[in-house]
Amino acid sequence: MKRNTYLAIIFIAIVIIGGILYAHFNKANAPTITQKSINATTFTIHATDDGADITTINVKKGDTIHITFAVSDTGVYHGGLNFKSDVVTTGAITPGSSKTVSFTTDKSFIFTPFWATTDIQKDYLIHIEAH
Repeated sequence: MKRNTYLAIIFIAIVIIGGILYAHFNKANAPTITQKSINATTFTIHATDDGADITTINVKKGDTIHITFAVSDTGVYHGGLNFKSDVVTTGAITPGSSKTVSFTTDKSFIFTPFWATTDIQKDYLIHIEAH
């Protein structure tokens, strides 16, 4: 009985240590996502399934804005991402690819990211604030 208990404890310890190592190495290879706000008319947003490096963009009403959405080649479902808004939509952007959209800002709005193939909404938003 003691032998089976010791074997079970050893097995559980191996599974736990393996899980910790797996999580550590996958986290080390994932892109870093930070949130910041910028003022610009031309810029690039780097995105994964979990977030974008820019979440708020402040622009002047009437400015022509050029946004390049760069979807990471890691940390993104194989179908890529689609950024939708009531002003402009990117369409599917596959992992490792980018797409630029241009528009004239006359109001504030939000880009909502979705998985491109399943249309499942992601858990972050990108705000365009027109002042």
